[in-house]
Amino acid sequence: MIEIANLHEQYLSIKEEIDSAIADVISRSAFVGNKTVAMFEDAFAAYTGAKHCVAVANGTDALEIAIEALELRGKKIVVPAMTAAPTVEAVVRTGNIPVFCDVDRTYSIDVYELERIVREQSVSAIIPVHLFGSPANMVAIEKMAHANNIIIIEDCAQAHGTMTDGIHVGTTGVAGCFSFYPGKNLGAFGDGGAIITNSDALAERYRILRDHGRVGKFDHTVVGRNSRLDGIQAAVLEVKLRHLNDWTAARQANAEYYNEFLGEWVMLPEWRDSSACYTYHQYPVLAPQRDRLLAHLHSKGVEAGKHYPFSLPSLVPYKQYGKGNYIIAQLIADNEISLPIHEMLSYNDLNTVILAVESFYEQF
Repeated sequence: MIEIANLHEQYLSIKEEIDSAIADVISRSAFVGNKTVAMFEDAFAAYTGAKHCVAVANGTDALEIAIEALELRGKKIVVPAMTAAPTVEAVVRTGNIPVFCDVDRTYSIDVYELERIVREQSVSAIIPVHLFGSPANMVAIEKMAHANNIIIIEDCAQAHGTMTDGIHVGTTGVAGCFSFYPGKNLGAFGDGGAIITNSDALAERYRILRDHGRVGKFDHTVVGRNSRLDGIQAAVLEVKLRHLNDWTAARQANAEYYNEFLGEWVMLPEWRDSSACYTYHQYPVLAPQRDRLLAHLHSKGVEAGKHYPFSLPSLVPYKQYGKGNYIIAQLIADNEISLPIHEMLSYNDLNTVILAVESFYEQF
């Protein structure tokens, strides 16, 4: 089976480095809140070009802490109608009101629809999502936010290494929130997350909130939470970060190969700016007869997936916030399929995927 992610092969490719890093953490019993975590934070801040990186337990906590630190409550926050549920979940769980905005064919917030929302409603924040490693239109979003005194919190859960105009995503807004779930381009051996920021004050606030609201061992100044990245995950991530650029280049080469051969059969990913760095967390295409194609691919030994089969406003907990027609979000929900794109694929694997797609549509 050609898997949609092959974490075992990835591990084997850097096994000696990973095993040594984990053994070092164990030998020092450096499990929580230590120099290993600080080393990764410094390395990831440098990688993204941010002044600060604050590691947390997972990507959802990163979003919630970023919102909590701004003391937003009961405010309207714009989120895209097509993304993973944690984005809107974080808004609701922090006591705020999500305002759904349709996306465009780049899988990011439709800035024209966003402009209408901002014009008609009192919006306090926008959470652009750089879905699948494709950067949102941050130039237009930043201009709109600045003109209307709106805060930007970027959801970068799938966008490690994604850039526009040489600027890493997550550094335009007040915070960039990352997930290190194992299947991400930069993934831990368990859950993990981080917030990047250029604000000294916000970085300190994040550190306090992630650690039970305390500034000293027993000195609690606010109500916080337990959201610390552990030492083993930090060690694994620090090793993997050294290889991330090479892995990204492999994903980009795989995408170029797909682009050359698949356009006759499916709608290829539509990206906004050829000068941007797309990191291809997924390779999303829109496919006629999507579910039948999925079954066919599986019969040919190819794993593929749906990202995502439901728009957020159609999900039970969030229907009450959906007040419009989210045409492109629904189009994606009904037709999107993600083909294997990871860095461990061989050209034989890529050709198998391509031929499997072709053999399905040649039946008709």
